[in-house]
Amino acid sequence: MNGRKRACAEKSSVWEAARNMGADALYVLGTGGVLAGLWKMAEAGETGIQADLRKIPVRQETIEICERFDLNPYRLFSEGALLIGTQNGAELELFCRQKGIPAAVIGKAVKGNDRLLYSGENCRYLERPAEDELTKFSWGSSWKNKGLLPGKDKNQKSHKRNQDKGNTGILSEKDK
Repeated sequence: MNGRKRACAEKSSVWEAARNMGADALYVLGTGGVLAGLWKMAEAGETGIQADLRKIPVRQETIEICERFDLNPYRLFSEGALLIGTQNGAELELFCRQKGIPAAVIGKAVKGNDRLLYSGENCRYLERPAEDELTKFSWGSSWKNKGLLPGKDKNQKSHKRNQDKGNTGILSEKDK
């Protein structure tokens, strides 16, 4: 089975298991990454959301590429990843991990309309979805000719990002 077919089969089995565990929301990530997905999921559910960025599995190579090109990994095209709203997030996370699918409970839906992102002690509001980070490259090779990286001027220094490992299978646990 090729990679794409295997990913589809995994998504299907995860969603089937999630439904059997009482899941009531599914969002297949794509353009705009996990931040766009969180916004759209909260909007569709007419609910607030609290999510911890440090709990979102991101592959180490993704972190390194994002650092090199000054990209936000949470706004990066995320084909193959899911957000699932369920009362049984820990149970679904365990199911996924037993199947070899990286997963994490990253937050919860809350009453109201506040969409909050946490990273350690820091908290901020989730912004409306921005363009996907890959669109920074749509303006061609002019940045290469000037020796600049997209989104950086030549005097700006790189900064470190969260270095979690993993990929796909993102879960969201709802309040009771």
